[in-house]
Amino acid sequence: MPGIDPAIVVHEIKTYPDAKPVRQHLCQIHPQKAAAIKAEVEKLLKAGFIYPIPLMDWVSNIVPVNKKQGTIRI
Repeated sequence: MPGIDPAIVVHEIKTYPDAKPVRQHLCQIHPQKAAAIKAEVEKLLKAGFIYPIPLMDWVSNIVPVNKKQGTIRI
């Protein structure tokens, strides 16, 4: 998160150094939900909460959750 000192809190992903990355199959998302997810990701990118990494060893799937207001949380 922007503004939080890394000396206070740091998120680490524990992985085995000899493990190979596995590519998962692509899940189909409803076009209307895909547009809402894209808007939410763009909002998070613009806020600086997330950022793209060009070469990554580890990939995480997003988990969209419908909120009561009709928006989507990632």
